[in-house]
Amino acid sequence: MINPTDATIIDSRVAYPIDECVAKMLGWMQGPERLERIKVDERGILPHMLPHISRLVYTLDEHLDQLKERARLELFDAADAYADAPNGTHQKDELSDIIDQKYIAIEDCAELIKKAHFYKSEIRKELEKDNLSQLKIDHVEKDEDGLDIIYIKLDSLDDWAKKYQVNIIDMPETIIDIISQPQAAPSVTLRKSQRDNALSLVLNDILRINPQATTAKVVSELRILAGEKHSVIISIIDEGVKWIGDDGETQITSRDALGERIRYWRKHRLNQD
Repeated sequence: MINPTDATIIDSRVAYPIDECVAKMLGWMQGPERLERIKVDERGILPHMLPHISRLVYTLDEHLDQLKERARLELFDAADAYADAPNGTHQKDELSDIIDQKYIAIEDCAELIKKAHFYKSEIRKELEKDNLSQLKIDHVEKDEDGLDIIYIKLDSLDDWAKKYQVNIIDMPETIIDIISQPQAAPSVTLRKSQRDNALSLVLNDILRINPQATTAKVVSELRILAGEKHSVIISIIDEGVKWIGDDGETQITSRDALGERIRYWRKHRLNQD
């Protein structure tokens, strides 16, 4: 999540190279406003920064390898801490839960890698259709080895990616509200709250059963719902929760934003029917 005090830059490019097209389909590099500075540690870029990077720092495969290695090392760290914790303590129980979460994180990374290579293969197959391709080439550059770097027009990627329920160019919510108003009452503009949407209905069900659920617990419950028939939850990724909005478009809510929604629910809805 970008905070009001964060220094940002505007990415107004109309075309992206293939690796960055795939990155956007994974939920990275979202929106026109990106962070000017990215937080890193000894294991690389922090995963929650990926939706806000302006460009890929490494190749896409290197970014994916870095995520998988981070998850693997964090599992080892948790296992070491578990071994050192006194038996029968709350700390031991918490670390056991963390280990389970790290195993899930490794599985999520493996799935992310599969998805990235699938998207990349599909993009290349679509480009092979030449003039019949829905993806439109903006221009071609050469890398230092003389190989072609194909830049795809962003608006064509946005149209093409919708068949995978992926939204590349987000329509501002205020615009959605305006165009969704009934034609008979154009003078009345009532903004729909971000908290009254499909994800919020799911959160409401979870929190009514367990009002004190932590963000990690809620994420675990959402993971169970992911992929189920008629569920709006698509998957749990490093960046947060991927879900289908009321307009049918794919949305991503970060873990920080999810925690904020949970706090809002406790404050305003706990005692409501």
